[in-house]
Amino acid sequence: MSDILNILRSGHWPSLVGGWLHLTVSFMVWLLAGAMSLSLAQALQLSDHELAWLVS
Repeated sequence: MSDILNILRSGHWPSLVGGWLHLTVSFMVWLLAGAMSLSLAQALQLSDHELAWLVS
């Protein structure tokens, strides 16, 4: 049990929170870009190739 507590105490909490927040926001933006890809492609008149780059 003390090994687990040492592992938890040894980390840098601001880095952990910053990394988690960055991952969460990046995934949300990527998910929204994929969900809105058809309307974005029509509004911006994107080709299939450009749309694939947008979603990937």
